[in-house]
Amino acid sequence: MEKKRINSRNKGIHYEQALVREFKTLFKTDKIYSSRAESKRMDDAGVDIVGEIPIHVQAKAMETTPPAHKILANMPTDKPRVIFWKKNYKPQIVIMEAETFLEIMLDIVDKKD
Repeated sequence: MEKKRINSRNKGIHYEQALVREFKTLFKTDKIYSSRAESKRMDDAGVDIVGEIPIHVQAKAMETTPPAHKILANMPTDKPRVIFWKKNYKPQIVIMEAETFLEIMLDIVDKKD
């Protein structure tokens, strides 16, 4: 029996669209978009999701580990940079620099005070 071959480009687009829907719900706004449709400049900078979102997101739907250091280094630095990575039949993983993670944790702690 031959396995069905998945078009990796379509897989990535579907994952990106799913993240856009998740973020719209999370941030309670319809002003979040795929950069492919909204901003060639941001798409070229490695940012897949744009709009009223407080982070820069690169979405990766792939079986191998994404080259995180290279991806993060190419993204703009005016917002926290994160990679959302989805592997078949596995939970999503978020990849970010430790400094970004610690800043988010400190912000959470500060809000509790």
